[in-house]
Amino acid sequence: MACTSCASDKAGTLNDPKWRRALWIALAINGGMFAVEIVAGITGGSKALQADALDFFGDAANYAISLGVAGMAIAWRARAAMLKGATLAVLGLYVLLAAGWGALHSTVPHAEVMGIVGVAALIANLLVAVMLYRFRSGDANMRSVWICSRNDAIGNIAVVLAAGGVFGLNSAWPDLLVAALMAVLGLSGGFQIMRQARAELRSSSTPALPLTGSRYMAIGKLLRRGPMHRLSALFLCFMLMLSLGLGSVAHATEGVRCVDSTSASSLEHSNGDGDQVPADADKAYPHHHGGCHGHHIGVPFEPNLAASLSGLPMAPVAWSHDPMAPVPSDPALRPPQA
Repeated sequence: MACTSCASDKAGTLNDPKWRRALWIALAINGGMFAVEIVAGITGGSKALQADALDFFGDAANYAISLGVAGMAIAWRARAAMLKGATLAVLGLYVLLAAGWGALHSTVPHAEVMGIVGVAALIANLLVAVMLYRFRSGDANMRSVWICSRNDAIGNIAVVLAAGGVFGLNSAWPDLLVAALMAVLGLSGGFQIMRQARAELRSSSTPALPLTGSRYMAIGKLLRRGPMHRLSALFLCFMLMLSLGLGSVAHATEGVRCVDSTSASSLEHSNGDGDQVPADADKAYPHHHGGCHGHHIGVPFEPNLAASLSGLPMAPVAWSHDPMAPVPSDPALRPPQA
């Protein structure tokens, strides 16, 4: 997800007032958009927005580490990076599990919310990239910040495309697939940061969080890096296959249950042909017709039931004025004409 390198570790770079001002602005933009996308993703039901929020969290953490602890001892920088990596991995796991849960329940997110917030996030990343563009020719750390902001826009474009897919297909799968991919990248980045931080804590001679380039380098390294990366990729495949399989079984089971309940109702209250028509023995009473009309078949009105059992004349029928109610075939049972 987010870039795994710190924005800057050099004291000379941090002492540049223009650079520090740019980092503060970038920190404010990324922190604000992280909150916006998390809230919009939860309220709008979009897992892709929640996954894209990890981008802003990771970048904001990079800027905060650079401004807050980069000038401190190397052990403190490693601890801060460890906290960042753990948080990023936990958020990535949460989004991945949420995507699997959404696949099982087939909840279609709000495409309008996804599109509007996705475009706003894209504009925010482009503003940060333009602001940091003049630092692209500086040292490696300055250049890494600009590259990260530029590449983060790719994730925003993916969210906008997912919103178009949700709107056009009326399906949650475009949102879930984008969210799952970005969540796996978040897990990969978090594990990579924690591994580098552990190495930093073991040896003070190891540079803290060396430059690793764009976050999208993790895609090609998932299967050929450490076991955590392979586990993340396999976990994604497993979740997608499980979601597809269980979703199909759930829909099939629901359809069978509906058919069984309809058949049982027809057999209980019909004359045997399953067409929801009351039997001849039941036609002595006004009936509510069931099934699609939402009534109960074969249940007479209680006053007429008591009268028939006692031998007294039947009470007048309170006919419904519902125009959708079926008209009895027997003229004696039809409602009076106005």
